[in-house]
Amino acid sequence: MAAVLTAVPPHLRELSVSVDPPDLACAWRWRCATLDAAAAEASGALPPLQALQLQLEGRHGWDAPSAWQHLPLPAVALAAEEVEVEAIGAAAIMPLAGSAALLGSTRLRRLPLARLQLDAPPAVLVRAALRSLDLVECQTDHAPANLWNAWCGAETLGQLSRLTRLVLVHFFCAPPADFDYARCLPQLRELWLGALEGLTSLPEGIRALQHLTMLDLSCNELAALPEGPYLSRLRGLNLAGNPIWRLPAVLSTGATALEVLDLSGTRLTARSTSLPLLAQASMPRLHTVHYHVEACGEAGNEWEVDDDSSHNLEDIQDALNVVTAMQRELGRRRPSRPGVVDLSRRLDFVPACRTVDH
Repeated sequence: MAAVLTAVPPHLRELSVSVDPPDLACAWRWRCATLDAAAAEASGALPPLQALQLQLEGRHGWDAPSAWQHLPLPAVALAAEEVEVEAIGAAAIMPLAGSAALLGSTRLRRLPLARLQLDAPPAVLVRAALRSLDLVECQTDHAPANLWNAWCGAETLGQLSRLTRLVLVHFFCAPPADFDYARCLPQLRELWLGALEGLTSLPEGIRALQHLTMLDLSCNELAALPEGPYLSRLRGLNLAGNPIWRLPAVLSTGATALEVLDLSGTRLTARSTSLPLLAQASMPRLHTVHYHVEACGEAGNEWEVDDDSSHNLEDIQDALNVVTAMQRELGRRRPSRPGVVDLSRRLDFVPACRTVDH
């Protein structure tokens, strides 16, 4: 692969290579490499990478982690501005040798990692430039809880103070209650804490964040939200999949900048006395409430109900009653330009708030 990159013509900007090797040494499937080929030296030195996407695809007989323990991260990844690594098609989480070196890169800006067992990070990160870190279903040393003490601990994140986006999704444990996000990550703008086992309340360290614009708390066990500075600048809030019976009252007093709210899969009912909060003038920018109904088709007007469906007609009717109540309250708040209840999709793990035309 390195030989291919050193021979690229000056006009090349993107390269896609699919590898199907019989041996593990070349098991990486290179989906896309965006090159700054014009910056290559005349001597034919390796041109710097701007973006690199790698997938390690598990196959029959590869589901023993010991088979991959020597599979290293390609050296060219250490010189890229963006590296995305994902393990797919395997029953186990795959070890990634050399992963810790990525954190110490002075060039790397964005690092999404998924379904990987990561090395312990170095104790000292010199001039780390990382702005965005995504960890989806990752772990260290075969122990999911160790990830909080290694990659997500104060010793590591405290040296990544330039982070503006942090995604921690599908962990088998909740973040420590005493972790001080505000002190370690003062520039954080977007935070995803989705599907974290045992997350029943928002940690104190998150409540103190003052610059959040997007907060995803979907698929947890939150029944309420606390007050705090974290609400003041939020534009997008995802509460989908939480056991919420009432809209949190703090939204009408603290979330004055909120534009998009996802309440899909919560336990709200049409008779909930908290729904009038959507009509409060204290949330003047709210224009879209996502309330995805699984029996609803992609276009928002197709219904699939059969004997095997997990949703019976009563479930659908209850959901429609909630939607009707929400739409009524949004209309009361801004009769001239009412908000929209979007049934067809959810605000799932997206880099920015999605809206619908209205």
